[in-house]
Parts: sequence; C-alpha cells; structure tokens
Amino acid sequence: MPNQNDIEVILRRESIASAIINGIGAFMTFFYLNVIDPIPTAERSVKPPDSFASLLFIAIAAVFIFTGLSWGNRYKRIFKKWYLLIKADEIHPADVPEKTKRDLLNFPFYAAGMAVVMWFSASMAAAYFTGSSRVFFSLLLWGGLVSVTLLYFVEAILWRPVIPVFFPDGKLSKVHAFHLPIFWKLLIALFFVGILPPALLARLTWQRVSTLFFAPNHEILLENLRILEIFILGASVTASISLVFFITHGITK
Repeated sequence: MPNQNDIEVILRRESIASAIINGIGAFMTFFYLNVIDPIPTAERSVKPPDSFASLLFIAIAAVFIFTGLSWGNRYKRIFKKWYLLIKADEIHPADVPEKTKRDLLNFPFYAAGMAVVMWFSASMAAAYFTGSSRVFFSLLLWGGLVSVTLLYFVEAILWRPVIPVFFPDGKLSKVHAFHLPIFWKLLIALFFVGILPPALLARLTWQRVSTLFFAPNHEILLENLRILEIFILGASVTASISLVFFITHGITK
C-alpha cells in the first residue's frame, strides 16, 4: 500500500512555508511603508498604523496568498496521484509521462513564478487603492523580490524527497528541466548579503538627511532615522541569513 502520509506531509509543509514566507514578506513591507518610512511629524518619530490601510492590507494579502496556494494545488494533485501509483507498485516510474516529471523538477521554479504573479497583482491593487507608484515598486522590488527568492530555495529543499520516487536511478538529466547553477546561487547570496542591504540603507539615510534642513524637529527626524536603520538592518540580516542557510543547505544536499 502507498504511504500516503509521506506525500501529505510534504504537500502540507510546502503550503505552510509558502503562506508564511509570503505573509511575513507582505507584513514587513506594509509595516515599513505605513509606519516607519513616512516622514515623521513634529510630535512622532513613527506614524501610527492606519486602520483602513491595515484592513485593506489583510484583505489583499489573504486573497492573493489563497489564490497562489490554490493555483499550486493543481500541480500538486497531479504529482500526488502518480506518487501514490508508484508507491503502490501499480506503475513503474518509467511509465510516468515526461511532462509530469519535468513539471515535478520545475515545481520550485513554478512556485516562484506564481509568487511573482501574485506579488505583481497585489502591488498593482495596493498602488491603485493608495494612488502611489512608490507603494507598487516598494512592494514588488523589496518585499516581493526577497520573498520570491527565499520561496524558490525553500521549495527546492521541501520538494526534494519526492524526486527519488520518480527518478529511482537518479538520472535527472534525462528530463529537460530548469536548473539553477551553483554559481548563480552564490551570486544571489552575495546580492542579498553584500549589496542590497547597504544600498537600501544608503538610499534611506540620504533621503532623511536631505530633509533634515527643513524638518520642524531635528531630534524627531534623527530618532526616525535610527528606527528606520535598525528595522532595515534587522530585516536584511534575517533575510540574508535565511537565504544563505537554504542556499548552502540545498547545495550540500
């Protein structure tokens, strides 16, 4: 009899990981854009959360995360069907269609692609409701970029135990699928660790310093700058360590 629990656990972990990564990325970007990033007033170093914006964020995030998970489940149902047939010895792995095997190997790439579509759509919706192109680019290029990249490498690790069932001989090269070379993986790690955080901090520091001369309260602005830098540094370090961990874990595996 097929061990259905194995594939169920893998699929459940994949869905949970996708929801958590995209949810945290969306929340961090929303918190930054609505609380920390706005130029402070004379009284407050950070802006209090707006109730309408918070409800709008929750609605948009829930809709698009659920849509992305539902979209991915279409592929996973197919993989599960063939997985159970192989485990039940009803078919041989060689009988699985090549397209299904290719989709299996490409699934982390498909999941990242679906996340790109969801982030783009959510960014468009948020920009429409707020009337700000800055919101669109911030959501897509900062929160979306980090979340999609992290999701790809996490998916590649979570999905790996399924592959030997379909390729018992280990010859994955028989199927033409997308493969990210180690060089590009290391280059991605370098970008998120050594390039993106300092570039973002430099831009934001310059932005705050340029408004310092016109600020009604210099102390409040400097306090906002300190909070902003701590937030960016903490988020960048967390994202960088997570990416490096999953990239190196994937390479060693």
